[in-house]
Amino acid sequence: MSKRVFLAILVVGLIAPGAMAAKNKDIKVSMPNGYIAGEHFAALSKKAVKAKAMIAIVQVPEKTKEFPKVMTLLGNRNLRSMARVMVYSNKVPTAVKSVFTKSKAPKMATPSVVVIDYKGNAIAYASGNMSAKEVNYRLGAAAYLSSWVKKANSKIASAESSLKLGRFNTAMKTIEGVAKEDSKNRKVIEKITKTQSLLDQPREPRPAKGSSKLPQIIGDGFYFPDLIDTYEDKIEKAADEQLAQVKKIAAESSPAKAMALGRKLLQYTVGMDIHLDVQETVDELKAQIAEAKAEEQIKAREKKLARDAEKDK
Repeated sequence: MSKRVFLAILVVGLIAPGAMAAKNKDIKVSMPNGYIAGEHFAALSKKAVKAKAMIAIVQVPEKTKEFPKVMTLLGNRNLRSMARVMVYSNKVPTAVKSVFTKSKAPKMATPSVVVIDYKGNAIAYASGNMSAKEVNYRLGAAAYLSSWVKKANSKIASAESSLKLGRFNTAMKTIEGVAKEDSKNRKVIEKITKTQSLLDQPREPRPAKGSSKLPQIIGDGFYFPDLIDTYEDKIEKAADEQLAQVKKIAAESSPAKAMALGRKLLQYTVGMDIHLDVQETVDELKAQIAEAKAEEQIKAREKKLARDAEKDK
């Protein structure tokens, strides 16, 4: 045996026991940058409600032999879009315990994550005992929901603006789009709030061939369950009021002005129940204006004939 080989074996023999000892040693888990301590959860929760933001609560052991697994969960990139709170599993603050109880979050082996939305719902669970692929799917879905809620509220505000401008079908189309997406959210949340592995959860049946061509029924959403009903009532009421205004203007002042408003209303009620009533009103105004114009033309001819007769005398 050469001297170099002998020295290498000697070094390995000296290092290996130390490495094994270090591996089995408990390591203190410190809070990473970007996280807030659990004792500040109550104040953070109030801010999250105002901002309609998600909070990821990560429970970790104070000391652990599985330090890399804990740090991998804490550093998951999908959590960066949310407010992040770290709590030690043996020192969970009262405010955090309370939200766990209200949201019916399950007890899971640490390290674990529970994502709480601005309504206090637990919308995703993940544990370090799950595969990396499953953790990423669950937290990725929660991150999507975090950004979706903000976009959805912006779209609803846009629908309100369209409603005020009298663009009723534009407003309704926007609302239906939000409601359709929200009904999908409910299915996703039902999936990622189950503690069983996604692989063990039953798969949804594939849609029947040709079913995509059929009208799709929008189910109840998770965040805005009454959105369509609420806005249908608001939009129909506003359209009814505008149609009444058109009729009032036609009766009291100017059929031509009423006609201009009626045509605009006709354009923005396509696909709505009131559209036929608006069309009927516009047709009546057309006939009324045409009749008035014909009468004016007859009177103009009569005046011309009268003037010509005066000249011939």
